[in-house]
Amino acid sequence: MKFRSLLLVGLIFAMAFAVGLGAGAEEPRRGGTLTFLASASPDILDPQATVMAISFWTFSHMIDTLTEFDHNLEPVPHLAESWEMSEDGLA
Repeated sequence: MKFRSLLLVGLIFAMAFAVGLGAGAEEPRRGGTLTFLASASPDILDPQATVMAISFWTFSHMIDTLTEFDHNLEPVPHLAESWEMSEDGLA
């Protein structure tokens, strides 16, 4: 059992070292296509009718919003160029 543990630790270190060697070897490229395997499919394509995380991830790549939030959770323009708020805050 101890030999297996040492072998596993050695393998992990060897893999980490190999990944580290190739870290700066090639200039990153922009663009292209990302293909991945998701554990589930979106249950419905209506963002107001689902709670599945995969659905929200899918929507984030299909639907643009008028505003987004910055790091202070303040709305910032995305598709909207400007907006005004009524004095009572209801419109």
